[in-house]
Amino acid sequence: MADQLSTETLPALPGALAITPEQFQSYMWEKFTQVTTGVGQLDTILPMFQVLVAGVETQAANFRSADQIPTSFLLQERSWSLSRAEH
Repeated sequence: MADQLSTETLPALPGALAITPEQFQSYMWEKFTQVTTGVGQLDTILPMFQVLVAGVETQAANFRSADQIPTSFLLQERSWSLSRAEH
């Protein structure tokens, strides 16, 4: 994803906007400083997210199992306690 962003998407944007790459960089830095900074940090940021994604994928079966835990009574309990508080 980061490779496609840096090698295809970002280089194509100035042409799509009919401005020079320098004008595009200047515009991005002026209007979207955080985006520009973030793009410059992708090589540092993405490995952290890849570790997180791998952890979530490893636990996916557990998340699906947790979906089977009955929880509808929690809403009933909550509405019951709210109605008691109103009296």
